Amino acid sequence: MLFTGPEGIGRSSLALALARALLCSDRSDQDACFGCENCSYFNAGSHPDFKHIAPLEGKSVKVDVLREEVVADIPHAPQIAKLKVYFIEADFLNEQGQNVLLKSLEEPPAYAYFLLSAREADRLLATVQSRVSEIKMEPLGPEELKTILMQRGQSENLDFLAHYAQGIPGLALDLASREEFAGLREDTLALFQGLMEKNYFELASHEHRKLLEAKAYFSDILRISQSYLRDLALLSGGIEGAGEYLINKDKAGELTKLCHRHRAIMGQGERALSQSVLFARAEEFLREIAEAGHFNVNYEILTWTFLQGLKQYLNPESGRK
Repeated sequence: MLFTGPEGIGRSSLALALARALLCSDRSDQDACFGCENCSYFNAGSHPDFKHIAPLEGKSVKVDVLREEVVADIPHAPQIAKLKVYFIEADFLNEQGQNVLLKSLEEPPAYAYFLLSAREADRLLATVQSRVSEIKMEPLGPEELKTILMQRGQSENLDFLAHYAQGIPGLALDLASREEFAGLREDTLALFQGLMEKNYFELASHEHRKLLEAKAYFSDILRISQSYLRDLALLSGGIEGAGEYLINKDKAGELTKLCHRHRAIMGQGERALSQSVLFARAEEFLREIAEAGHFNVNYEILTWTFLQGLKQYLNPESGRK
């Protein structure tokens, strides 16, 4: 069985819950009892018939680990449960590792169950895909996400978190627990305001230095920036009721002012592109920056490219002066 879906959607949580239920000796309604011997071992992380295959170091599961924990282990009957369960985080399997698993996946003994997790099925070899049944986990709706947040004791900023997380429970819960996130939103909004006014010297001497110091939060700054650009595109489109669809509803006033300032900068000349198009293109540009960040691009270059590019969209006349 292969669980697919975006990071934070709950693939691991679902796989672990299913593994616990499969191993449980007294389950009811397809759920674990949480009180039997098997559940006790599982909860303690020491069940001898459960293997969780994930990278201990580096970015991939070592082939030797797969040979020892799966290939060499699977011929042996379960020790205390009726089944054996292998939960494999397949995003971290390289091609060699996937090939090592093929025979075990193709001809497992009756007592062996495989649970795999990956962001997308296409990340796996076709030979592996053909041996598993895919279960796609889709993002939740805002109201469902709010319910989960409230169940976890969150009562503030529910509407923002539900929309900002785009249906990903893990992201919403993570943000709800992070005290610094509110400050990052304020700083990023101030950055947008500054990019409309500041020259390149000010960017290099102040804004770029701040980004270099905030390396640990750059992915957050990128995501927040994308949400602001998406909202700016909505507001600039002149669509009645667009405010109801904003991610950052609590920042609607500041974002509206940014739209007005942007319109004044652009003017009404024929060469000026529509605001909504510029904001949409800027959001796409930030996606490219985020993608580049996955390939170990020099951080100083990456952040300067981010600032320069975003300034060209927020102040399209600056390059002509």
